[in-house]
Amino acid sequence: MWVKRELLFALQQNRFENRIVPLLYQPCDYERLSWTLSSFQIINFTRTFDEGCRDLMRTWGVGYKSE
Repeated sequence: MWVKRELLFALQQNRFENRIVPLLYQPCDYERLSWTLSSFQIINFTRTFDEGCRDLMRTWGVGYKSE
């Protein structure tokens, strides 16, 4: 319920345009949360933390080096 509310709020605010990046930290049916989520690039953290960070940083245009 809260994810839906937060997403609806963010989608209605111009300041969040092109700044919403959903993070997947455990498998779930995210399409049940909102049909809108599938239209965003979802960053998958279910594989490894380093891969998730690398994908997130790439989305932001920033380099990431694992330790």
